[in-house]
Amino acid sequence: MNLGRILFLAIFLFSLSAIIALTSVAEQMTYDTAEIYYQRADLENLTKQAELKASYQSDLTSLLKSYADQEEISYIDLENDLLNLTVPKEFQDLHFKLVSAIADLGHSGSESLVEQKLVSLEKAYTWLSSHLSYFIANSL
Repeated sequence: MNLGRILFLAIFLFSLSAIIALTSVAEQMTYDTAEIYYQRADLENLTKQAELKASYQSDLTSLLKSYADQEEISYIDLENDLLNLTVPKEFQDLHFKLVSAIADLGHSGSESLVEQKLVSLEKAYTWLSSHLSYFIANSL
């Protein structure tokens, strides 16, 4: 009878340790899967931001060029077109400053003050400098 109890206790302890080990493995697998999911989401977000950045740069430069080439510029239309652009996180500050400068022009702001704002943006964002200087030269 003692042998039966000892055998039962051994089987019980072995089963219990197996369940604990399997639970630990299952939790680790779940954690690893979640970590891979979040890494993948971060990578997709970075890829999306890079695509958005390239798209924004292209759209903004072509928009500035198209308005600089016009003889009569409607600053209200330019402001609206700027507001319709999708802006990546990296360029939100630039976009805000650009839209506010154009809004100042559209609402009878001082051209010299607006020109100073645009020149400061031109210096801060080298990829935009040639298009912005072209816009300043032809539109102000």
